[in-house]
Amino acid sequence: MSPALGLHGPYILGVHGVKSRTMPCCLILVIAILGPRIAIIGLALFTSFFEKPFDGLLVPGLGFLFLPFTTLGYAWAINMYGTVEGAQAIVVIIALLLDLGVFGGGAVERTRRR
Repeated sequence: MSPALGLHGPYILGVHGVKSRTMPCCLILVIAILGPRIAIIGLALFTSFFEKPFDGLLVPGLGFLFLPFTTLGYAWAINMYGTVEGAQAIVVIIALLLDLGVFGGGAVERTRRR
């Protein structure tokens, strides 16, 4: 299959020359992986957003590498409400599920291709 650039974006020429529109999965993956990390860097450099919820650099550093959505969610909850209870806990749990989905989705896709 060879990619062709159509009027409305990239297409893949399939069997018998039928065109099918491709989804920009790589772009979505890059945004999902880099977006929260860029936000963490910006907040750490230009604000005091991580000073109240975290004492040092170890936990935010590990959060930056492994659980960026959860790190942002937890820091938001502590900065806004001082605790992680009720609705704030739901936000942190959703952030954790997002983190697990970003990493887990890639693993599932790798095993599916084999």
